Amino acid sequence: MSRIVSPEDRVMAAFGQAGGGAAPDSGLTLVVGADNARMVAGMAGYGAFHHAGLGGDSDDPELLLRRWMEALKQRFAIAEPVPLGFAAMRETLPNWLARAAAGGGFCLTVADAHCLRDDIEDEGFAWLPDWLPQGVSIVVGAAATPFAQLLRTHADRLQEAESDQAAPSLPDDAGARELLALLWVARGGLTPEDAAMVMADAAAARAAAGDCVQEGDGHWLLADAGQRECVARQLLSAHGTRQQLHERLAAHFSSRTELQAQRLAAWHWRAAGRADTLRALLLSPAWLAAMNDAVHAFETLRLWRRIAEGEALRTVAEAREVTPEVLLGTAHLLDIAGDEPPPLAWLQRAGALAEAAGNTAQHARALEAVGTHPDCEPQTAQAALERALALRLEAEDVGAGAVEGARHRLACHFEARGDLRRAATHYEAGLQARAQRLGNDAPALIPWLSNLAAALASAGQLEAALPHYERALRIARAGLGERHPGTAACCDHLAGCAYAGSDYERAETLYREALSITEAGFGPAHPATAAGLHNLGTCLDALQRYREAEDCHRRALAIRQQVFGEQHMDTATSLHNLAAVLDATDALDEAERLYRRALDIWQAVTGEQHPAFATTLNNLAELLGRRGAWADAEPLFRAAVETWRGLYGDEHPHTLMSLQGLARLYVDGGKPELAEPLLAHLVDVTAEVTGGTDSQHIDAVCLLAALLRDSGRQQAARELLVETLAAAEGTLGMIAPRVQKLRRQLDSLDASKLH
Repeated sequence: MSRIVSPEDRVMAAFGQAGGGAAPDSGLTLVVGADNARMVAGMAGYGAFHHAGLGGDSDDPELLLRRWMEALKQRFAIAEPVPLGFAAMRETLPNWLARAAAGGGFCLTVADAHCLRDDIEDEGFAWLPDWLPQGVSIVVGAAATPFAQLLRTHADRLQEAESDQAAPSLPDDAGARELLALLWVARGGLTPEDAAMVMADAAAARAAAGDCVQEGDGHWLLADAGQRECVARQLLSAHGTRQQLHERLAAHFSSRTELQAQRLAAWHWRAAGRADTLRALLLSPAWLAAMNDAVHAFETLRLWRRIAEGEALRTVAEAREVTPEVLLGTAHLLDIAGDEPPPLAWLQRAGALAEAAGNTAQHARALEAVGTHPDCEPQTAQAALERALALRLEAEDVGAGAVEGARHRLACHFEARGDLRRAATHYEAGLQARAQRLGNDAPALIPWLSNLAAALASAGQLEAALPHYERALRIARAGLGERHPGTAACCDHLAGCAYAGSDYERAETLYREALSITEAGFGPAHPATAAGLHNLGTCLDALQRYREAEDCHRRALAIRQQVFGEQHMDTATSLHNLAAVLDATDALDEAERLYRRALDIWQAVTGEQHPAFATTLNNLAELLGRRGAWADAEPLFRAAVETWRGLYGDEHPHTLMSLQGLARLYVDGGKPELAEPLLAHLVDVTAEVTGGTDSQHIDAVCLLAALLRDSGRQQAARELLVETLAAAEGTLGMIAPRVQKLRRQLDSLDASKLH
C-alpha cells in the first residue's frame, strides 16, 4: 500500500514503528515512564504520532493540534482547510473527531507530553479534547512528573513504560558531536544533503554517531528525548552556542529558494533571536506571494505574532513596484493576523495590476476578495463576483474547483442580499456541475443541495426545498454513515423544513436522530448537543408536549451557561425558550424571571434594537397581560411595537403581532375605545399583508367581532364574521382549524341573539 509520508511518520520511523501496531480501544490511554515514546509509537498504528520532546517547536500545543488535524484531514478526505490559530482548531477538532469515528476510528498520540509548553490556558490541557467519540482513541505518554499526575484524572487507562535502556552517552568523535548539536537545534532533523552542506564530512560524523542518531524518511534525527537532554547538557551549555547553530542553519536554508527551505530559515532566524532578519524575510515579495499555501499561512501567522507591524505591511502593499501576488498575499496576512480586514483599495489595485498583466487567475482571485470584502458596496461586490466567475469559466472547466468557489461566493452574495431566486439559480448550476463530475450520489453534493434547499425555503418554497433536503439526507446516510456529523446536519435541515411546514411529527423524528448522532459524537456537554436539544425542545413545544420540551430546554440552557456563560446570545435564547414553555404551562413566576434575565442579556449583547430583544419583550408583555398586570404590560407592548417598526416598518407581520397584543390588552383591560380603532386597522392591514386566511388576520377579526358584540353592535359583528368566513372557506376548506374558529365565533354570536 502506497502512503504519503508526513513529518509524524518520519519521527515514528525513527522509533522503528512506521505503520505498525494496532490502535488501542476508544478513550484516553496514559503511558507513564521515561521510555514512553517507543511504547506510544507502537500503539499509534496508522494514526497521528507526535513527539513533544524532540525540539523544533514540537513542544508547542498549537503545532500538536495542527499535526493531528492534518492527519485527520488526509485520512478522512476532509475538504475544509485546517483552521488558523489554536482556538479555531480547538473549536473544529470535535467535529473532525466525530467524522473519524463515523469513518472507522482513528488514534491520536503524543509522546513525552510533559514537554508541551503550558502557556495555553486550562492547566496545560487545552490541546486535549473534552470528549472522544466511540472509535477514537488518544494515547499520551509522559515521564513520571507532576504533569502525569494531573493527567491521570483524564485517563481511561494507565500503562507503565519500563525502560531497559542504559543512560545515554555521547561519542568522543568531534564530528559526531558537531552533528548531534546541529540535530538538536534543527527543526525536524536534517537530510544527509543538508548536513553535508553545513559541516565537513557529514557521512563520517553520522557513522561515528552510531545509535545516537535515528533515520526516517531520509532525515537524521536524535534518537530520543533522553539523547536530546544529554546533548543539551554536554554540548550546548555554553552561552551563545545554540544561537550560533541556529544562525548557521538559518543561513544555509536562506540560500535555497524552495518554500519549505525558506520556512525553515525563518524559523531558525526567530530561534536565533534575529528579529531584523526575520522581519525582512517575512516582508519579502516571494514570502508574501506564497500566502495562498495553507501551511505557509499557518507558519507565517505564528511567526508574525512575534514581530507584528501593520505599518510595515502597509509600506510593502503601497510600494510602486508591487505585484498583484504580493498585494493579495499581504492582504491575506493582514486579514488573518488582525482584527480588521485589509484596505479594499489594496484588493482593487491587485485586480487592476493582474488585469493589466493578463494574469487571469490573480485577477479572478482579486475580484473575489473585493466582492466578499465587508466594505464593498453591494452593486460593486456583485459586479466583481460576476466578473470573477466569468474569468474562471473562461480559463477552466465548468466543474473545476475554482469555478465552484466563484459560483458559491456569488450565490452567497445574492442570498445575503435577499435575491433568493438568483441565489438558487447559482446553487443549482453548481450542484449540476458537481454531480456531472462526481456522480449523483457523491457526498460532496450535500453542501450544494443544502444551500439550494435553504435558499428555496427562505423564499417560502418549502415544497421545492423538501426533495433537495431529502436527497441530501439519503446521500449522507449511504455515503457518510449513520454516525457522521454531516448526517446529523442533514437530519436537522430536513427537520427544520418539516417544522416550517407544520409537519411536527416528522420533524420530531429527524431532530431526535440528529441529537442522537451529535451527542454520541460531540458529547453531552458540547454546544452542538445544546443546539440539538434546543431544536427538539422547540418542536416538542409545538406539539404541546411541554414537559419533554422543558427538559430539553433546561439541558440546553445548562450546557450553554457552562460553555458560554450568562452574557451570550445562545444562553439568552435558551432562557427565552424555556420561559415560553413554562409560560404555556402557567408556571408564570419562573417564566417571568427567565424572560427578564433574557431581556437583560439581549440588552447587553445585542442592544434594544434587535429582533431577539423585541421578541422577548413581546412575550413578557403577553405574560403580564394574562396576569392582569395591564399597567406593566402596556409600555412593554408599545416598546415592542416601536422596535419592530424601526427594524422592519409599519406593516411587517412582527409589528402587527405586537400591535395585536396591545389591542388584546386593551380589550382585556376594559378600554374598548382604545382597542376598537387599533383592531379595525389590524383587520385591514393584515388582510393586505398576510392574507385573508392567515391566522393573524383571523385572530384580529375575532377580537374585533367580540368587541362589537359586547358593545351591542351584533349585526356589524356578524357581517364581519360572515365575510371573513366566506373568504376562508373558499381557500382553506370547511374543516380547516381557522375556518372552524370563525364558525364557532359566528355560532356563538347567533346563539346569543336567541336569549
